[in-house]
Amino acid sequence: MMENIRIQEVTSENIDACGIYCVKNSNSLGSQAKKKWYLNRIAEGLKIRLAIDANGKQLGMIESVPAEYAWRPIHAVNYLYIQCLIEFSKSSQKKGIGSSLIKACEEEARYTEKSGIFTLVSSGSWMAGKGIFEKNGYEFIERKGRFELWSKTFNNVNMLPKILNYELNQKNYQGWNLLYSDQWVVSKKVCIGFLS
Repeated sequence: MMENIRIQEVTSENIDACGIYCVKNSNSLGSQAKKKWYLNRIAEGLKIRLAIDANGKQLGMIESVPAEYAWRPIHAVNYLYIQCLIEFSKSSQKKGIGSSLIKACEEEARYTEKSGIFTLVSSGSWMAGKGIFEKNGYEFIERKGRFELWSKTFNNVNMLPKILNYELNQKNYQGWNLLYSDQWVVSKKVCIGFLS
């Protein structure tokens, strides 16, 4: 594990200094839209945390939100959902940065008396792999297509998170369908989909 790493939460007070990792040019329209989106979601419990070294260099980022506000096809009650986990460079990987970020989310989940914490993983693009969660004591719950749900519970809970059957809605989308989301604004309007 790297020494002298601190975990910094991005807040309305420090967002200009910290930035939002997904958007490099803070003056772009995309950056301003993402900033506005994030500030509006803070009230729902959305948090971005950065791992920063002693020189102020950002090494990684984790984004979490209470499951009730997650924008993935999942169902969970009283859980914290890890939306995104990134280590920024290969040189900072395998040094405990991702685990430190996960532990910060787990501390929040325990402090706010959540039943547990979970995430979706995939070997595909734009999602963390399962290895880091498995290493941190998360357990496999279920798979849907290329997506796997992994969870860590803090007490005996009867209801585990589950992936919703998003495939039922796919019949409503024939041909190309692009879904726009402020979550993924980069520098221009970007379209994404979760149709697998």
